[in-house]
Amino acid sequence: MHRLVKNKNRKYRCAVCLALYYLCVTINLAMKERDIARETRRKLVVDLKGENPYCYLSAPMYTEAADNQTTTLLASYPGSGKRFSWTVIEGLTNYRAGDDHNFSGLYEVSLHLKTSYPHKDGTWSWGDRMDQAIVLMRNPRWALPSYHTMRFELDYSTNWGESYLRIPFVYTMRPAVALWETWRDENFEAELQSYVDFINFWMQGGAGDDHCATDMDCLPKAVIDFDIFYQEHPTTELFKLGKVLNATENVEMISAQAWSCVQGKVFNTTILHNANRNRNGPLPDSKLFTVNQLAQIEAALDGLIATYDPLNTPGSTIHDLLYILEGYKNAVHAEWEFEVNIGL
Repeated sequence: MHRLVKNKNRKYRCAVCLALYYLCVTINLAMKERDIARETRRKLVVDLKGENPYCYLSAPMYTEAADNQTTTLLASYPGSGKRFSWTVIEGLTNYRAGDDHNFSGLYEVSLHLKTSYPHKDGTWSWGDRMDQAIVLMRNPRWALPSYHTMRFELDYSTNWGESYLRIPFVYTMRPAVALWETWRDENFEAELQSYVDFINFWMQGGAGDDHCATDMDCLPKAVIDFDIFYQEHPTTELFKLGKVLNATENVEMISAQAWSCVQGKVFNTTILHNANRNRNGPLPDSKLFTVNQLAQIEAALDGLIATYDPLNTPGSTIHDLLYILEGYKNAVHAEWEFEVNIGL
């Protein structure tokens, strides 16, 4: 009898192992299919020189960054448009980008890397291999709901393995409004503070963080506003980004004449940055904040503005930061005023 039970347990364990194996195979196949579909569309820029240069999408290089090439870190609070932005960076340089958690398998060789560090969803995995930083910002009024969408797609994963298994679901759907409201009310204050801490970390050069003392210069070379950058046609943000990359040592850029073509191609090829979200779930405009929460967002933005004196703060990007923050604050205040007037 004991042997019979033991054999049944062994068979059960074998069945579980086989089920997990087939699950992993299925997920990996889904990821490969998605990557193949993405690569056939995504591809990045080939620059045809001339008076009227034309660009089309061709595969970016997977070449390992050379020791004499300047490497660039794209840092943002999660949900702030890194996917779109680093895809544009790939197009401007024709080099494939990696990520701090190495889901791409490229972080050890990438010329460009994206991260949300020091947010809890980011990690300093690159050691001293990054030379300079660009900070990507987004109004917290939109960044927090977008971050929740990513958490939902990842099934609120708590470790690398869980997140890896959910990669095929990323950029495919948005959660119901009721799910957003529950998460919002449970996490609002902590995430708003994380947003403030993220901005302060980078704009103060990572003061107090040993990585920024020994591994790289953490003062950003540019501060980019995703809310302005995310357009079909070029804006000031594209040219700020291009200027930094163009000044990097031993990194060849495509012709400046083709930069706007890159942005348009990436923007209109939505599989690169948005995929099926707009066809699967409520639109972002339906994810609202309460009147009190909007007031807290405005106060947090006010606090950030008060922190930085353009005359006494180091770095050349403070004016851009303050201009961006003022715009965010004004937009949030207008929404707060509207909600108060209609009694939400």
